[in-house]
Amino acid sequence: MGKPETVEKIVELEQTENKTKKFRPDYPVSEDLRQVMVSEVFRDFMIYAFDLYYDNENLSLLKEFVEEHNPKAEKQQGLLDNLFWWRLLYDSGPNPVNSCFDDFISDNHYTLRNKPFIKSWLRECKNVVPKFYFIGHKYSDRTFVAIDILTHESLDVIVYDPTAIPPKKGKSLWGH
Repeated sequence: MGKPETVEKIVELEQTENKTKKFRPDYPVSEDLRQVMVSEVFRDFMIYAFDLYYDNENLSLLKEFVEEHNPKAEKQQGLLDNLFWWRLLYDSGPNPVNSCFDDFISDNHYTLRNKPFIKSWLRECKNVVPKFYFIGHKYSDRTFVAIDILTHESLDVIVYDPTAIPPKKGKSLWGH
């Protein structure tokens, strides 16, 4: 008798839009679906949120904060934009009565009606917690290590959006 052969059974837990009804943060997403999520759906959400919430009511407090801290003139708009998104995400989760993500889903019901995975992912997005990072090491313009400013924990980052502006080493950024 010979030695029994070891047979490895690998089960991929990759999420796909047409086979998955619920977004699971701990499962990988297919490359094609990631492209749709980042380059199409989230881009549409950002345009929607910017159009709806980037107004005088929401900006007045943020502008006052920016002016109090006297950043360089060329940094003011970037700071204002980052604070806007941080505030929007902070106000959206984790348990608001109605978030900007809920509003987007509701206002785009017709487009999203046959996309339960995308709707589930958008609902999960409202649970993000905004954080601030600095770039510790850059492997390339799309791959780098971000370090949490408060906890000093490192995070490997891969940027899939081809239109994103790559960060510079040592610069700060925000995320979730």
